[in-house]
Order: sequence, then C-alpha cells, then structure tokens
Amino acid sequence: MRTDETEGFLDRRLAIIEKLAANTRTQRRFIAKRQLTGLRRLLRERDELIGELAAAMEEGLRSDPQGTAELAGPLRMLRAREREVLELSAGLLQAAALEKSRVAAELRTLRAGRSLKNHYGEARRNTGRRLNVKG
Repeated sequence: MRTDETEGFLDRRLAIIEKLAANTRTQRRFIAKRQLTGLRRLLRERDELIGELAAAMEEGLRSDPQGTAELAGPLRMLRAREREVLELSAGLLQAAALEKSRVAAELRTLRAGRSLKNHYGEARRNTGRRLNVKG
C-alpha cells in the first residue's frame, strides 16, 4: 500500500510539472507577442501550480516514501522532467529580459524622436517684422 500511495504522489507531481511546462511555453509565446493581459493570467496560474506542487511535495515528504526499486524509474522520469521545466523557465526569463531591453530601446528612440520634433521640428521663423523699425 505504501508504494501505491507514493506512486500516486509521484504521478500527481508529474502532472503538475507537465502543466507548468505547458504554462511556461505559452508564456514564452505571450512575451514574444507582448500580450501583457494574457501574460498576467498565466503568471497567476503558474503561482497556483507552484503552490499545488509545494503541497504535493509536502504530502510526499510526510508519507516518507521508501526508496524501492519499483519507484526508481518514475523518480528518474520525474527528476528529468523537473530539470526540463527549470531549463524552460530559465529560457523564459532570458526571453523576458531580452524583450524588456527591446521595449526600452524602442521607448528611448521614440522619446528622442519626440524631443527632436518638439524642440527642433518647427523652427521659429522670424517674419522680419520690426527688424529695422527702431534702429
């Protein structure tokens, strides 16, 4: 019975990790498209999934899984999938940082262009009126 419970916990953790991986891939698409509303929703879902994963891990630790040979395969698969999700998350952070720098560069060029237009776009023209009136 103990190994069945442990397998259930491992399956639950694996399902949550799969959801996290799908969420991460979707976030990457949203970052590339700059869809911030959808990205906020995905971040909320990700927080919930991480909370579920933490609860599942805590339950698994309380049940004190025994290291049997039967569980070695599922544990290996779980660890590999966790590493994949961590790599996806690291790539997501890099993509977000790159997109942030692109947005910042665009804003700087827009600001510089606006400044040039406002200050030098329409030069003040001296109409020549009263140039020689007093002198």
